[in-house]
Amino acid sequence: MKRASMYGILMIALVSLVDIAHAQSKSSTAGRVEAKRGEIQSMRLLAQPRSQNRGVSLMTRSRNANANGSVLSFTPMTIGPSLQVLGGGTLGRLTKWTGLTSSNSFIGDSSIFEDKFGKVGIGTDSPSSTLTVAGMIEITLGGLKFPDGTVQTTSAAGALFSVAHDLTLQGNGTSGSPLGVAVPLALTGSSSPTELVRVLNTATSGAGVFGGGGPGGTGVKAAGGKSTGARGGGGVEATGGDSTVDGGGVGVSATGGDGNDFGGRGVLATGGNGIVPGPGVEAAGGVSTSGNGGNGVNALGGNGSGAGNSGGIGIVAQGGANGATFGLAGKFNGNVQVTGNLSKGGGAFKIDHPLDPEKK
Repeated sequence: MKRASMYGILMIALVSLVDIAHAQSKSSTAGRVEAKRGEIQSMRLLAQPRSQNRGVSLMTRSRNANANGSVLSFTPMTIGPSLQVLGGGTLGRLTKWTGLTSSNSFIGDSSIFEDKFGKVGIGTDSPSSTLTVAGMIEITLGGLKFPDGTVQTTSAAGALFSVAHDLTLQGNGTSGSPLGVAVPLALTGSSSPTELVRVLNTATSGAGVFGGGGPGGTGVKAAGGKSTGARGGGGVEATGGDSTVDGGGVGVSATGGDGNDFGGRGVLATGGNGIVPGPGVEAAGGVSTSGNGGNGVNALGGNGSGAGNSGGIGIVAQGGANGATFGLAGKFNGNVQVTGNLSKGGGAFKIDHPLDPEKK
């Protein structure tokens, strides 16, 4: 009832203002504001809740100017007390309303900050990019649009809980079980004539492959491929590197390990079994383009130390057993040159007669 009565009083006051303006228009010659009741086209009484500090407002709209060129107009006006704004803020922070009472309204800092370079931070006052957010970002519609114009609406990583793989890898790709190379690693495939695995070290004097065995174990093991219709494959095939300014590299370099009793063998080779068994070692010297060919085998005994001791033997050869007689320790097809003494532990030498080698 009180609000309806207030609206009625306001309407009466408005009509009275119109009457006063109309009366002044009859006696005024200075061109003051004039209006007639018939010229008022519409009038609205606007009321808003007092909690929003806007009170009651009046608005009118006139149809046309009268003959003297004057019109009647009303501007919005607020009826009610004005609330005092209290609070403060931080330089660079976006301000927001934080509260409202019957007598005061309050402002304070929001979580949005902008520095003098135009960089915006949400949850941080030290943005390092155009937009820096300290916290989780949730996208509920549309997805992410990238500079190339593509839009990502879902996260691939969000569905990545494991990685499917074969036996060459281990782990499932998570932080608790990261992916890694399986140990032992077994690679099986078909590749010819290219090697199944190729390693290239481009550093000067860098090794391509290094294999270290465990205590008492072999560093590298190699086995040639089996064949049912041709010769089997080689266990190890090695070629020394080429050089344009010095000697070529060694095909195979092997050093036996140190021991408290006997040192280890540099190379231990055993020929394969068969109707015609294979040789333990087969060596061929290189072909020369302008001089003598290379030696098939170069053997050098190790150095000795201590009085009464000697250096090591370059080659020790022993014929095989389990036959009617022992096999030959050495067989030479061609001339033999000995520099130094030739000695024999027992028996006699059998040599060709220098004057009649074909018969004696």
